[in-house]
Amino acid sequence: MVNYNIENEIIDKHRVVTKEYRNNILVKSYHTFDGTLFHPSQPADIEYYQNGNIKRETYVCTNEHHSHAYRKNGPAIIEYYINGNIKSEFWSTDPLFYPHRKDGPAVIYYNINGTIKDEFYYSNGKLIEDELTIEMIKTLAKIEKENNY
Repeated sequence: MVNYNIENEIIDKHRVVTKEYRNNILVKSYHTFDGTLFHPSQPADIEYYQNGNIKRETYVCTNEHHSHAYRKNGPAIIEYYINGNIKSEFWSTDPLFYPHRKDGPAVIYYNINGTIKDEFYYSNGKLIEDELTIEMIKTLAKIEKENNY
């Protein structure tokens, strides 16, 4: 028999952290602001493997219409293998949740050993397949990194 338990930690009158347990093992935690999934600087939604390692982190932004996966300076969704290594990253800075990244691949898949398996470049939800455009993105990203932009 599976035992489910939910704990709510009230931070203030607007913010609540909810933790879900299955057989006394944490499987999910999430932050809400006035009842909507949101946290300004941390993942708003975290799922866990039974061994306690993080399975998936989702950063969420909320506007007056809806919530969506979003993170200004990092991947909006990060998935992990059970060993803790990153499995995939999804970058989005668009309120419609399109994959988008101006300084690198917007979707990255990793092998279990941490090496990159595949990567895809997107701009406003459109897949970039032109090698010259991809090389320009990589060059601009390198210049920005060297100049600390």
